[in-house]
Amino acid sequence: MAVDADAVVIEANFACAALLGRAPRELRGSDLRACIVGGSLPAFLVFLAQAFGGTGRSSCEIELRGAGGPFAAHVEARADVARGECRLAVVDVSEQRRSAAVRESEQRFQVALANSPITVFEHDLELRYTWIRNPMLGLSPRAVIGRRNAEIMDAESATRLDALLRAVIADGESTRSEVAIGAGR
Repeated sequence: MAVDADAVVIEANFACAALLGRAPRELRGSDLRACIVGGSLPAFLVFLAQAFGGTGRSSCEIELRGAGGPFAAHVEARADVARGECRLAVVDVSEQRRSAAVRESEQRFQVALANSPITVFEHDLELRYTWIRNPMLGLSPRAVIGRRNAEIMDAESATRLDALLRAVIADGESTRSEVAIGAGR
C-alpha cells in the first residue's frame, strides 16, 4: 500500500485491502486514518511523520479496523519523499499477541502454583488424568498422567472425587472444591 503524507491511499494491493475488508479500488483516494482504531491514531501519525521526515524508514504497531473487526498490525514504512509517497507493509500480528499473552498467563500461573499445596489437574471424559500440577500423595506427574483416581488413591477418596468430576462434566460448569485424599494400595 502507498500513502501520501496526509495518509491518503495512493494505491493498495489485494493483500492489504483484504486485511482491511475492502477492495483495492475502494481504498484508493480514501483516508487511511479512517481504518485506524482511535487510540492508535496518534502513534500512526508520529510514525508517518518519521517516515517522511527522518531516514525514510519507520515501523510501528497499531490497531486497524478489518473485515472481521479490529486487529493488531505491524506496519513497516519506506518513504520516497521525492515522489511524495510512503510504501507501507502491513502484517496482522493478532495471533502472535494472543500467543504471547497465553505464554505470559501460563508463566504467572506456574509462579502462583510453585511451592503451593494446591493440586490442579485436568481429566478426559473417561476420568483419566491428562495434565496435573503439584500431584498429591508424593506422586510425580508421570506417575499420574493416563491413570484414573481409583488407580492412585484409596477407594473412598476416588469415589468422592469421581462423583465431583462427573457432576462437572454433566453440567459443564467448573468448580472448586477441597477433597481429602488418602493413598491407594
